[in-house]
Amino acid sequence: MASVSFRAVNRIFPGGQHAVRDFDLDVADGEFVALVGPSGCGKTTVLRMTAGLEDISSGEILVDGAAVNDVEPRRRDVAMVFQEYALYPQMTVFDNIAFSLKLRKLDKAETRSRVIAMSRTLDIEELLERKPRALSGGQRQRVAMGRALVRDPKVFLMDEPLSNLDAKLRVQMRHEVSRIQRDLGTTTIYVTHDQIEAMTMGHRVAVMLDGAIQQVDTPQVLYDRPANMFVAAFIGSPEMNLIRARLERNAEGFTCLVGGQRLALPQEAARNAAGLESFAGREIVLGLRPEALEDATLVPERARAGSTLRGETVAVEILGAERLVQMVFPDVRVLTGDLLEAHRKSGEDEGGRASTARPDSIVVGRFGPASPAAVGAALEVAVDMDQAHLFDTDTQLPI
Repeated sequence: MASVSFRAVNRIFPGGQHAVRDFDLDVADGEFVALVGPSGCGKTTVLRMTAGLEDISSGEILVDGAAVNDVEPRRRDVAMVFQEYALYPQMTVFDNIAFSLKLRKLDKAETRSRVIAMSRTLDIEELLERKPRALSGGQRQRVAMGRALVRDPKVFLMDEPLSNLDAKLRVQMRHEVSRIQRDLGTTTIYVTHDQIEAMTMGHRVAVMLDGAIQQVDTPQVLYDRPANMFVAAFIGSPEMNLIRARLERNAEGFTCLVGGQRLALPQEAARNAAGLESFAGREIVLGLRPEALEDATLVPERARAGSTLRGETVAVEILGAERLVQMVFPDVRVLTGDLLEAHRKSGEDEGGRASTARPDSIVVGRFGPASPAAVGAALEVAVDMDQAHLFDTDTQLPI
């Protein structure tokens, strides 16, 4: 096994596209790190540079402390699994897994022993005599993993390996990949655009945007303490509600003016935000995850002055254990992903807004199953301001 370190790594394509920017990351021996971000953020390019399939424009990649920038791909002792399984259709499962060992001219007994051991780990021992066309998508993915892992590589790279599977099988394979990595202890870098996949599998998750790491930490820390509004909106499903608000100061403390309604900021939260005083009287962004919003009829102890919003229900998704309720409040605007993108690129969050599936007036709450919320009906929402996140509208950083 091995550690992997990236030191100010950049990749600029011939046309001038800066795909990866000053990428710094340390992956410990045996660690599972997931790279996640929107399409085109540079995560696959990082993987391909690690494998030696892409040149590095500047910076350094080290495996076990040794730079591999100029080392040929086949000599890096790095194995990669791609989105496409790329199995040899004319070969059996056994021969597909054994292929790299045969290239190394391992003797037949050792080859057979290692293939059998790997097939048991992957729970595909009974499939060794089949050919890929006789396998399900999940079985083919395990064979592809087996072919890479049987070499006992120092580093295992996976590029969107589950994206071709149906939803149910993806959930199953997430658990399987995590189990296999845990059992083998192979240092793994895993690329995905699916934040749920990243959060459920990675020991740590690196969130990328425009070729740069926005934040890297454990899944829970990313969720609880996002480093900026992009991470806040990207991590979590449904995403965090980023609501335009005005911070006000009065004798009792701080309140957030949301449209024409006020939400009191708990004193403890105010004490923890050192720079809050300088934002009094200014527009900020109030971040509320859906679970911070509940039907006030279900939590009467929270339905008090300064902790509720009145609005109207526009959609209800009944999921059994919970209800996802979409609602609108008078004169309230929400920063959607597209508005954030426009703000980030132009410096003015009103400009260049693309179409979005989530209108900028919609707030989403995660209600209990007993909520009577109905489309078109008025509702009162209890807001848990202890869970509130406050962001600077200009820098998009937490206050």
